Amino acid sequence: MGQNKDHKKCVQDTINKLKKTHLCQKEFPIFREGNLHFLDTVGFPHREKSYLKPIAIECECGSSKTQQESNRLDLLEFKKRYPQAEIFQVGDSEEINFKRLLRFSQPPKNKINRF
Repeated sequence: MGQNKDHKKCVQDTINKLKKTHLCQKEFPIFREGNLHFLDTVGFPHREKSYLKPIAIECECGSSKTQQESNRLDLLEFKKRYPQAEIFQVGDSEEINFKRLLRFSQPPKNKINRF
């Protein structure tokens, strides 16, 4: 199955942004309902970046509604296998909220109770 130029650019831009913090793989295989499907991009954090979550991304540039629905189900299957992961279904790599990849947020500041 061929991919259009915008789709390829979205996937490559995503990988370029992620590779500093994650080990990335294009066309990540996942089995769903007995069939083999492929996620556009999957990234698992580098060992020294354990504070980050895994990520799976489907770029929807030029995808039909049917394909988008299939991609959504593939992402949900990935989420079942990696519950801590963040999943994104985007039209452009700029839509990815990289802040959601932090495993731990800042601890709340404790207010001092004064008597």
